[in-house]
Amino acid sequence: MEIYPLLDTRNRSYYELEPTAIYDIYLDEKEIQEFHVSQVVSKDDADNFRLKVISTSGNEEMGVIYLYTVSLIFDENDKTIESSIQLSYFPNNFECDGFYEFGFNYANWFENYNNIMRLNSFNNCKKSETFELIVSAYQEGKIYIDSHQNEFTN
Repeated sequence: MEIYPLLDTRNRSYYELEPTAIYDIYLDEKEIQEFHVSQVVSKDDADNFRLKVISTSGNEEMGVIYLYTVSLIFDENDKTIESSIQLSYFPNNFECDGFYEFGFNYANWFENYNNIMRLNSFNNCKKSETFELIVSAYQEGKIYIDSHQNEFTN
């Protein structure tokens, strides 16, 4: 048997770099939204920056699910690269609060369920881990709610 461990041909790995900048991105309901990010990277070098994204749509307690693509314009010649279609959940604020709410609105839950399952049926997009967790939670919730239907009334 013979083995050959491949040598790493990359100069630097972007995920090992500390972010040089963090940009706050506020999404709304416009079809096309532009955000300007300015980074200077030398030839054969790497940079790591982060986008902190929240939604200004919806209500304050619930986030929003977006189906979108990202176009990145770079270089002095305005070269463009576009992402695959993405499906992601974005919160409405950067803080996380815990609270207890008595009651359950089955109609709202069921509308969320139908829309989440509709979005999940899109096979031509990359789905975020958070979105996948939401799908899983709603699928598990549906099994429970279906078996306890008479307990969930408005």
